[in-house]
Amino acid sequence: MSPRDHSDTYPQFPQELIDLICEFLRLDPFTLTRCCLVCHAWYQAARHLFWHEMLWLFSREALDDFAHTLISKGNRSYGKNFDNLHIWEDSRRPIAHIWPMRIPGYLLPRAKVLELCNFDWAATRPHDLFFHFLSYYTSITTLEIKQSRFRNATELRRIFNALPSLEHLVLHGVTLQHPLMPGSMPSSVSSRRNKLTTLRFWNEADVPAEWDAHKQENSRSLLDVCAAYSSVVDLALDLRYYSSLSHLHQYLSHFPKLSCLRLQDAISPHVEPATAADTAPVYSVDAPALSLSTFELSDVPMPWASQVLELVSTQRACSHLGDLLFAFRDSSPSAELAARITEVLRLTGAGLKTLRWRGDLTEDEMHKGFPQLGASTSLTGLVVEFRRVSSSLPRIQGVLSTLLTDIQSPHLERLHITIYLSHYETSLEGSEPAETAPPPANSILTFHGILSRSVYDNLPVSAAAADASQSYADVCIELVMEGSQQSAAGMSTIKTYVIALFAPWLDRGVLQLRVFPDPDGEWSVTHVPSSVLSETHVSITEVWDSDDNEHGGERDVSGDAEIEDAKVSVA
Repeated sequence: MSPRDHSDTYPQFPQELIDLICEFLRLDPFTLTRCCLVCHAWYQAARHLFWHEMLWLFSREALDDFAHTLISKGNRSYGKNFDNLHIWEDSRRPIAHIWPMRIPGYLLPRAKVLELCNFDWAATRPHDLFFHFLSYYTSITTLEIKQSRFRNATELRRIFNALPSLEHLVLHGVTLQHPLMPGSMPSSVSSRRNKLTTLRFWNEADVPAEWDAHKQENSRSLLDVCAAYSSVVDLALDLRYYSSLSHLHQYLSHFPKLSCLRLQDAISPHVEPATAADTAPVYSVDAPALSLSTFELSDVPMPWASQVLELVSTQRACSHLGDLLFAFRDSSPSAELAARITEVLRLTGAGLKTLRWRGDLTEDEMHKGFPQLGASTSLTGLVVEFRRVSSSLPRIQGVLSTLLTDIQSPHLERLHITIYLSHYETSLEGSEPAETAPPPANSILTFHGILSRSVYDNLPVSAAAADASQSYADVCIELVMEGSQQSAAGMSTIKTYVIALFAPWLDRGVLQLRVFPDPDGEWSVTHVPSSVLSETHVSITEVWDSDDNEHGGERDVSGDAEIEDAKVSVA
């Protein structure tokens, strides 16, 4: 019988007393579980005291409490609930050097992820027993170390080697007090320890200045530590660790099995773009050749981005590429960079399955700043994000028309286009505000012709059309107004206009259309509203009548057929 059925027979305690009782049971998870079953009041008091799948230890007190809980009789199986362990250093009473002794690995037999944050082992040295007890965490496959300092690289590698099942390593803002002397670190590790498959290096701008006094030496030491793990197949690098393109290329040669390469952010005072002399070794006969399945280039300045693309602009590097990502922050891709990316797409050809793109797109840059997609005839996923796009109606339609015309793959299963609008402008003729400009019917008919191309015949039906709880459909167009000035009338005009543009896809049930801020308070549009349908039909009819008068009632046969098709799709 449920607690509600017994509510009249149990004494009614004040909520403050219930909270206090549950607080005394903090270290007894099984009794807390029983408290949750009493009634709603007890459930609310007990549930926030539970540790869930993620275990967070921020202080010595939290460490002691949890260690006592797991060691207590009857609580041993409780440790099986946790798959993530997060240790944050307490500068007043450090725990980083003792936690595996207080909570032995056998108490958390299913922990997969270990995160160590804010450690400063230059100030508090671990005992040798630390590494011995750490080795009992045999289920840990992922190690993340963030914003931490170690005395030297040897100490850092001892952590890696102590975890026998380690496969994924993330270093974010890690520094060394004493950088390595060149050649002092072994260049390889034993096959028993060489199990790493994923390695991620991220720099950190917020580490204390005294931790980062020897930035270049520190970077090279960290790179040398990890270069020994030749088993890595997925490598993510912050380019601020490198002084030149040749340095990057030489480092990649340590990973012969590399198939996924992710590069980001080279914005740092000590990094200079590669010169012609730097890039010379890239093309030497003995230089290692990349063969990638995934390549990502994110938030990299244009000079670096253009030169880095030379690494993958080869037939061998592109022969197995199936996933590409290009993201540019606060800048518009140059014509040269777009041409290099187009060359990569050409070399990849029908092998490319997924392309993701993010970048600014100011006036008249769609043709020169965005790569050509004609060679990508087997794309199954395309995710595009344009920023700083003018909110004039012709500009919005022009961007969409160019992109949708260039797509040549009939295999699309996922198409997401997000356009961030910058400000309101004038109408098509430039004479009246966009808020009051009527949709130009001729351009809508032309756009419907683009949507009716055979390459879009197999677009998947939108699940969001049948289920409003679906966040995003496989095919989604999203328009977002940036900035604080938001005109409801302007957004209403844009929304109505874009609905008219995409009426054929909305009628087919393959599209989810989102506008933010939405003037009607809707999460998304998945069908053509009747009001938009009637307005569009009237405006198209007016254009047909004007064409009849202008040409004396005569029309081109092909034009007749096109307009009739459009009339059916819209009306």
